[in-house]
Amino acid sequence: MNSTNNAANNPVVTFLTSRRSVTAKTMAPGQVSRADLDAILTAGLRVPDHGALKPWKLVVLQGDIRKTLDEEVILAEFMRENPDAEDKFIEIETARLQ
Repeated sequence: MNSTNNAANNPVVTFLTSRRSVTAKTMAPGQVSRADLDAILTAGLRVPDHGALKPWKLVVLQGDIRKTLDEEVILAEFMRENPDAEDKFIEIETARLQ
């Protein structure tokens, strides 16, 4: 068996070639568990860094700061760019990080 066949049958390669990003609108609201967050951060820190830009700086936003960012940054910028926005879109931007 050659290396091409090995790669094609590798479940990691299959996952990486079939994955799709999701938009924020389709993400479920709520908290990420501590165990899931730890796994995500651990995996993120293992990403290859061919530009030698380490150390990584990761920021986790939890609690009231998410609401503050929604209202004071995200919504403010949205309203600046869309002053005549419909209420339904304003409501979405008010809770983008919730």
